[in-house]
Amino acid sequence: MEQNRISPADEKFLINLYSGGQLEKLKPSGANMVTIEAYPLRVASGDIETASSLTGFFDLFHAEDSNATTPFEIDATLARSKFRLSVLWTDKTGIEADAEVPAANEAKRIILADGFIISVKPSFTDGILKYTIVYKVNTFDSSGSSNVRFQSHDGSGGTVISALGNYTTSNKF
Repeated sequence: MEQNRISPADEKFLINLYSGGQLEKLKPSGANMVTIEAYPLRVASGDIETASSLTGFFDLFHAEDSNATTPFEIDATLARSKFRLSVLWTDKTGIEADAEVPAANEAKRIILADGFIISVKPSFTDGILKYTIVYKVNTFDSSGSSNVRFQSHDGSGGTVISALGNYTTSNKF
């Protein structure tokens, strides 16, 4: 993966009055989007449930579980699957984004759950095949529970950033 871009939801909350004043109107945030630029080796990751290798993205977009053997074949479908995406920045090497971060390490993690991959676009420029993938998630679900969590640790003290549990729509974080 070369780069990712996280675009938190914007919130327009000011109401302009004829008198020139303004009122605040707080409302839930809209959708969050993550744009990922990647250079996958295949069209599929092989297992849509874990999708840990990210060697391809079309199976994640079309919610089709390809088998673990090649050749991978993905048919276009209207079905979509929900995913959790976690992004971790840390000074600890060799760690996955959903793992526990030890107390001695600095870290920041953003977790976005119950979202969908809404776009997988390949492009071939300058002799390089690159994919642009867009993941979109609403800030809150229909019951008002958060789909987004922010975590950080400064590397001091005895606390850790806990590992994330297995994702299900009822176990987001």
